[in-house]
Amino acid sequence: MPPLCSLFREANEPMCPGLPGDPPGPETLAFLTLCWFVLWLAVVLGCVLHARRQGTAVRGVGRTMLRTALIGAGLSLAVFVCAGLNIVARNYGRWADLKHALTVFSEDARVYEGEHGPLDSEQAVGAFYEVERRKGRVLTFQFSPHGPEVDIVYRWWAVPPRPMIIWARGRSAGFDLDTMICDAFD
Repeated sequence: MPPLCSLFREANEPMCPGLPGDPPGPETLAFLTLCWFVLWLAVVLGCVLHARRQGTAVRGVGRTMLRTALIGAGLSLAVFVCAGLNIVARNYGRWADLKHALTVFSEDARVYEGEHGPLDSEQAVGAFYEVERRKGRVLTFQFSPHGPEVDIVYRWWAVPPRPMIIWARGRSAGFDLDTMICDAFD
């Protein structure tokens, strides 16, 4: 993960290549709060080292600064844990069902490639979709009866090629199927 994201980039390159894409809420929140936590810990360490150098206990403004830093570090750690729990929750409930659907779709694509050759064009992927429909596979996934619906697609141009979901206004997201961390987008 790059320490700073470059504002100057190629047209097809993500702004922060190491950060996940949409829906990246929990991943981005975890990364930013971890950075905030480290910053507050540096302030705490600075207060303690300054007090040691002076040969006194932390007093007055130093004590207030230390308390503020400890509270800031504690709050950022709490937000980090909440973001992590949100990612872990993707392995249960309807998210687990989506994970299963993506895993089955990925396995079907591997089998199809073994029998018919690589899925490396729109025509090949279109033929694969037809085979999936004939098998009775659903290429859409709904989180609840009246909730959001996503389309499951195969991104043959991605490296490596993989199943992804199309959600909210045509955005796509791919997940590491072991952890369900959002690690690809466009």
